[in-house]
Amino acid sequence: MSKKLLVLIKNIKVQWLNRIFIVLSVVVIIASFGYYLSKIHSNQHLIKQNLLEKQLVTARAASKMISALFEFTGKSIVMVEKELSLDVNKDDPRNVLEHFVESFHGTPVTGIFITDSQGLVTSGVSDGGQIDIGEDVSDREYFNWAKTAKEGDVYLGKSLVSKFGVTKGRYIVPIATPYIVDGEFIGVVTAGVYIDRMSQNYLDGLKQTKDTAIILINSEGYYISSPFTELDGKNIFDFIKNSPIKLLKPISELASQALLNPSEGKVDISSFSILGIEGKSHNYDLVSYVPVMLVNRHWVLIVATPADNNQIFLDPFNLGARGIFIFILTIVLGFSLFCILAIRIAQRDSYIKGFIEGRDEIIKVALKTNSKVKK
Repeated sequence: MSKKLLVLIKNIKVQWLNRIFIVLSVVVIIASFGYYLSKIHSNQHLIKQNLLEKQLVTARAASKMISALFEFTGKSIVMVEKELSLDVNKDDPRNVLEHFVESFHGTPVTGIFITDSQGLVTSGVSDGGQIDIGEDVSDREYFNWAKTAKEGDVYLGKSLVSKFGVTKGRYIVPIATPYIVDGEFIGVVTAGVYIDRMSQNYLDGLKQTKDTAIILINSEGYYISSPFTELDGKNIFDFIKNSPIKLLKPISELASQALLNPSEGKVDISSFSILGIEGKSHNYDLVSYVPVMLVNRHWVLIVATPADNNQIFLDPFNLGARGIFIFILTIVLGFSLFCILAIRIAQRDSYIKGFIEGRDEIIKVALKTNSKVKK
């Protein structure tokens, strides 16, 4: 070690030097740990915002695809109606209907049928199922609408349980157009969009994690599609109104805003809860929502992910912050060890030097004493 450093260390009280090193080490370690915690918090916020934005972008794309599906289906059934009206005396319109079903093979559109003016099914084709001739649909909302609608108009009905075809007993969304010949109402042409298949084709891919919930709600607040089968056909506002769970208030406000004002958004709500039947709740925090603009109404598409699922995205970021903390801690401990060794070496050198100088002084004194005694 250099003489200047040894002299400096020698002149400083060892006790105070130890205290200074301890305080500095503790301060640096605390500061490093604070940086580590702040970095984790910053990463959590960043991941949440990125996940919300990703949910919003993917939901927006799915919304456009669903809108395009219903728009194209509506135009297609109008074309079917026009083709049928040109040959109203045709005994069996099945060829036209079969061509329609074949053109939609593999899509959520699973069948089409025609009724007479009384609401009785006269012909129909389903993708893999039987449509019962004579089935009465006069009680359906879309049929009552069609009786006063104009030719070429299209109506998207509320989700309902199908009475026939491959979707019998399951929820579908009907899309209808009036069957009019020479200004006279003949019946209605209706196609069915199978909700489960629509969810598989357009919604399942929106999941950011295995626990992400994808929910479709119509403009009246009824669930069209959700991962909770007990909610099918139920109204979200009825559950909120009748539920004793206070955490549902944010849901009510969010749903009202999204349904009354068809706009998109994203929100981080602590303990966001989607309520199921019998008070069973499902907690989510990161919620993105977009409107689905349709023919005569709009839906709301909601993508919700539990915040604790962020851990799978956070681990790589936290690993980097942890590495920086360990690096700083290693440097601090190494520097402290170096200082301790330096002090020990300085103390040893001082002790040896003092011992030698003391011994020399003793020898000198002894020699002087001996010389005086001899004299």
